[in-house]
Amino acid sequence: MPYQRYIHAVLILASVCLAVVGAVNLRVDPLGLFSWDSAFAEDLARAALEGKDMAIEGGNLEDRRLTISLLRDKNYPFDVVSVGSSRTMQLRENSFPFAKFYNHALWGSIIVDYLGVKYLLGERNVPPRMVVIGADPWIFNAHARQIRWWPLFPQAQRELAHLSPRLDWQTHLRLQARYFLDYQKILVEKLTQLFSYPYLKRSYEKIVECRCLEGASLKAGETSNDLSPSLIKRHDGSVANPIAARVRPAAEVRQEAEGFARSPNFYSYENYSRMDPDLQELFEALVADLRASGTEIVILLAPFHPIAYDGMMHRADGRITA
Repeated sequence: MPYQRYIHAVLILASVCLAVVGAVNLRVDPLGLFSWDSAFAEDLARAALEGKDMAIEGGNLEDRRLTISLLRDKNYPFDVVSVGSSRTMQLRENSFPFAKFYNHALWGSIIVDYLGVKYLLGERNVPPRMVVIGADPWIFNAHARQIRWWPLFPQAQRELAHLSPRLDWQTHLRLQARYFLDYQKILVEKLTQLFSYPYLKRSYEKIVECRCLEGASLKAGETSNDLSPSLIKRHDGSVANPIAARVRPAAEVRQEAEGFARSPNFYSYENYSRMDPDLQELFEALVADLRASGTEIVILLAPFHPIAYDGMMHRADGRITA
């Protein structure tokens, strides 16, 4: 019937359009969301082991892939490590002059990242002498919208199973279900973004900018210049942001801090009215397990900018920070 042929034609056209959108977004991938060069991660890991600082440009550094490559390298020598978010990334080896230190802090890190890193450390069968844990307020927020942990999900799953004897069985089941469902949601979100118009628009802008079908292409080169215009991944894992982000007028920094305090939702503070008891129990189990292996634990409480902190304290939804 005519209307059936019309429906079939519409479906075929829609399928072709989606296929074209997906193919362009996957090929250009302007933000590097769907592609990661494993050889690049291995090269960065090798550079760290050789004591080289690397200037990185051209896209998003997938630091979790780097962490996996580094921790699985047979020459990994570090006996003091740190985990945490970008607020922990400034911790450097000069704070531990009598140890081999590496900073495993990850952008947007939450407890599930800590689980993944701990599992990879455990695979080495030599527990670290010390672990510095960056305890950001949002790691106990069950509603924090952090999704960057997904590359470490397999390791985190195994570590959660390892910690199960230290957890109430109901807590363990709830955490298992939470992380599994969150992982599925992340995969769906990534698939949706692959076929989305906003990402196609970014791809188009990238094509126009470079006049090619190449998207985010990470490049790294050894550097000794700590004032580089590029992001620097130091050999101890710490990060130096591009110089333009570090050297700014005081008025600009103040304006940004005030804007943060006025923002409708603080970073990862979505619906944060109380510390989640399951996440608290998981954190305590993780710390207890590390201590049981002879590892010393240091909790790092990185400060907020004073203006941002004062502004948060004047709001009911910010006082969970205290």
